[in-house]
Amino acid sequence: MASIRTTAGTDGSLIVLRDVSTRVQLDELRRDLIAMLVHDLRTPLTTMLLSLDLQDLGSFAPEEQAELRERTRQSAMQMLRQVNTLLDIGKLEAGRLELALEPTSIAELFAGMLNTFRTTAAMNGITLLSEPADSLPALLLDRVLVGRVLENLVGNAFKFTPRGGSITLRALGDERALTLQVEDTGSGVPPELREQIFEKYAQASRADKQRGTGLGLAFCRLVIEAHQGRIGVRENPGGGSIFWARIPFKDAGG
Repeated sequence: MASIRTTAGTDGSLIVLRDVSTRVQLDELRRDLIAMLVHDLRTPLTTMLLSLDLQDLGSFAPEEQAELRERTRQSAMQMLRQVNTLLDIGKLEAGRLELALEPTSIAELFAGMLNTFRTTAAMNGITLLSEPADSLPALLLDRVLVGRVLENLVGNAFKFTPRGGSITLRALGDERALTLQVEDTGSGVPPELREQIFEKYAQASRADKQRGTGLGLAFCRLVIEAHQGRIGVRENPGGGSIFWARIPFKDAGG
């Protein structure tokens, strides 16, 4: 809310001073957010159209056709994830999105991530690995929402991991909680940003306008908190970042 201050002029008039700096900041944030939403949706849409145009221009070997179809599918899925995040983040904030808890195999979740990002990893020259704990039983989780958390974290890791790098999905369990980790060998997250990047629109105020809206990581935080858990990021000793989500342990047997 803008602050208002009044003062009397020398001629008896009333002068009203209004501080509009907050409103200006909100307007700038809104413009940046809209620009990044357009960017996040336009990029996969452009890829889809390019892939379709290439298929129309000439004949390709079966493996090349399969790669073009996969690029189109991945781009469509990227757009769908963005739209679903926009729709669900408000419900999560208001506590109106109920968790559909069901017995969930972490190994199967990880296998799904490897399949989803297999082509992306090959195209970018990045090694994608999975190391689920063998001893973990099926857990009561919202399979779809936690799967989307992993998709967001892995997709984010691809943005910052250079060719020749690696991304590893890891699951750790103890007597109290399950910890899911997405480890990359990318550029890392500066210490001063490790808390705020999970806030909605946090990236909209950063100088680098091509890194996204920040909605994805805010969505991840809300989903993990809905599971009574915590999420964070720390430095990867080998270089890069480790994004982790710790969810209180409760097996499928109750």
